[in-house]
Amino acid sequence: MCSSDLADLPRDMDLVTLMLWVKTHPSHFVGMSRLAVALIRQKQWNEAKTLLKEIIALFPEYHEGGNAYTLLAQVHRELGETKEERAVLEQLTALSDDDVDALDRLMDLSIEQEDWIAALNTADRLLGINPLIAAPHRVIATAAEQLNDSRRAIPALRALVALDPIDPAGVHFRLAVHLTEQSEFSAARREVLRALEEAPRFRAAHRQLLVILEEIERTEKTTPSRSAAELETDTPPRDAPGKTAESVANKAGELRSEEHTSELQSRSDLVCRLLLD
Repeated sequence: MCSSDLADLPRDMDLVTLMLWVKTHPSHFVGMSRLAVALIRQKQWNEAKTLLKEIIALFPEYHEGGNAYTLLAQVHRELGETKEERAVLEQLTALSDDDVDALDRLMDLSIEQEDWIAALNTADRLLGINPLIAAPHRVIATAAEQLNDSRRAIPALRALVALDPIDPAGVHFRLAVHLTEQSEFSAARREVLRALEEAPRFRAAHRQLLVILEEIERTEKTTPSRSAAELETDTPPRDAPGKTAESVANKAGELRSEEHTSELQSRSDLVCRLLLD
């Protein structure tokens, strides 16, 4: 392409004149690209599709602004050709690591088609570009839930909490459920209580709190514990002279605090049961 060619290609050409110009200047990237844009503006989708495929065949590596892949994906979308649109976007994102719009659309298509693995991979790529956008975290949480992968869902939901979600109660509740599945009961209790703080009448959260409290109680029953009195009368072992009576008393105080927490749990259990009746 030479400068004289561009001089012969004014920007205000009408569609017919532009088509004639491209016909007399075959394989001219700028001319073909402008014609494709003009065809899209006129909603001549099939003609635009044919031309854009030709541009890609001639210039397959070009993926900068105004590239034929992006325009072809737009045409497929207008024609309702979802499979073809996704294929073109996959070609484009294989060439470009930072096309946020293409990755975002590809992520949405993966969700629509319930391709959870692809959705996770695309969301990870978006987070590699900008970890502070919420959409990829939401997609990872949803996809991980569909794949029954609590370990993957937990960090995504925690990130959403930090990003001030629209539905904080729902996010805290989902996080509590996954933490319960991972037997992280104390953390799960904190999250479900935060959900209830946001939405006090959230019945599913009340039920989840009962589940968590029952699991905590069951765990405590199966874990041997020593009473406060036993700790107070404990004698420091010979190989640990630094453990004075004061440290033993501190341990006893900690145990009393745990017993107080257990009492609060019992009260919470009662409140939940009354709310659920």
